[in-house]
Amino acid sequence: EDPEPLRPSPRARSFSQERTLADPTLEENVLGSVLTELAERLGRILLREQRAARTITVVFRFVDDEQQSRTRTLDAAIASAREIREVALELLARSHASIRSVRRVRLQLTNLAHSRPAEDSRQLRLF
Repeated sequence: EDPEPLRPSPRARSFSQERTLADPTLEENVLGSVLTELAERLGRILLREQRAARTITVVFRFVDDEQQSRTRTLDAAIASAREIREVALELLARSHASIRSVRRVRLQLTNLAHSRPAEDSRQLRLF
């Protein structure tokens, strides 16, 4: 037996998802689709971890290996994929991503807070 006491791992301070594009792109609609996919993944993570985020960052890495990031900190924490997507698309519109070929897109959530599951998500008793 191991004499060391079991210690729970610390809670994550941030969550992020990224995607490297097979073909670098300038097209804002392609980048928007990628951000939508990443927001959906992060929404599922937040739901599973019962967390919400106040700060959303989008990072674009260009074909010349330079990168650009845009960040927004909200007054209230958000946890849904739809809300994350809305902020991410707003940040995309503020970037220069559509004038330089983007190779990689990363979406990061920080400034995390605890979130309670919605009343609708409770499992109901069968009997």
